[in-house]
Amino acid sequence: MTMEHWEKPAYKNWGAKRGALMGWALNLQHFRENLKLVPGGETGPVNDTARESAGSRDIRIAGGAAVSH
Repeated sequence: MTMEHWEKPAYKNWGAKRGALMGWALNLQHFRENLKLVPGGETGPVNDTARESAGSRDIRIAGGAAVSH
């Protein structure tokens, strides 16, 4: 999607796709804990990956350089 279409959720159905992605992420235990939602959520390898990725303090720049906080 380009910036010219950001205000058109129906363009290539991106509004529904974003909603589905958010729904999937919010079902993961890690996200629910971080957002202080009702306890529970899905566990498993995907949840573990989300937890490990969020624990990283590095920010990756497009060229691959790491910047630490």
